[in-house]
Amino acid sequence: MTIKIKERFGSSNNKDKGNESITRHFVLYDDGADAITTADAYTAAAAYAKTNNTYGGLTAQSVKIDSEADAANRVYNFSVTYTAAGGLNGDDGTQATVRGILRFSTRGNSTRILQSKETTQKLFNQNLYTSTPDFKGLLNVVDGQAQGVDIIVPCLHVDCTVNIATTRVTANWLATFYNLTGKVNSDALWAFPAHTLLFKGLDGSTNGSGTCSLTFSFDFMPNITTTIAPFSQITKNGWEYVWTYTELHTDSATNTTQPIPRGLYVERVYDEASFSPFAFITVF
Repeated sequence: MTIKIKERFGSSNNKDKGNESITRHFVLYDDGADAITTADAYTAAAAYAKTNNTYGGLTAQSVKIDSEADAANRVYNFSVTYTAAGGLNGDDGTQATVRGILRFSTRGNSTRILQSKETTQKLFNQNLYTSTPDFKGLLNVVDGQAQGVDIIVPCLHVDCTVNIATTRVTANWLATFYNLTGKVNSDALWAFPAHTLLFKGLDGSTNGSGTCSLTFSFDFMPNITTTIAPFSQITKNGWEYVWTYTELHTDSATNTTQPIPRGLYVERVYDEASFSPFAFITVF
């Protein structure tokens, strides 16, 4: 059996939000009119893409068997897509690393806070009182308890997409990332320090031609040292949780009962784990 490959007429060139891709289309057939298995067709198509891994200034990202052109499995159509980031990297399941594409979003999350950064104005009912109680920045105090307010806080959402050989994706391989879901990195990953990345999970799909597309999703929260009045020099790792305990005290000057912060606590609420299983992806 001798497999031959010829390029079909026409390639599609797409630009989506400035990201260019070119898809080339090919026909693959046996010179002796023998039947070709789908696995052999993909192996030959992938080998061709690895040998011809650049085109128009772009790099091969994926190979897809589009269709069988005849019922005897003697002819296949396949396509190779080229992008600026590439991603194919000649991955046949034996490569140590593959290139990943990072996508970012800083769309914030809504969260409830109980204390303001600053009280900029205080007014009192002059018909009944001579001053206002000092709640030390606590928000919406009702019956001595702060109800708080919802605000938008920054959060960096990170998705990493890679294409790898389907042969890599075994049950044990998937179990590794299942066990990492909902955990925070105990060691640095890519450019992100330890304690800052929360792994939200893995989405993937195969395309029927030996390649699996994977998307790993993370949220980032920085390690900080900050002040929350009246407490100073609070050191908080990225995904630790901070809360304050308040007690009711009577203000003799205003004769009112007020919640006053008594203690502040920094709590670890996520398990941490080594993110070394992600080291097969290079992104920079």
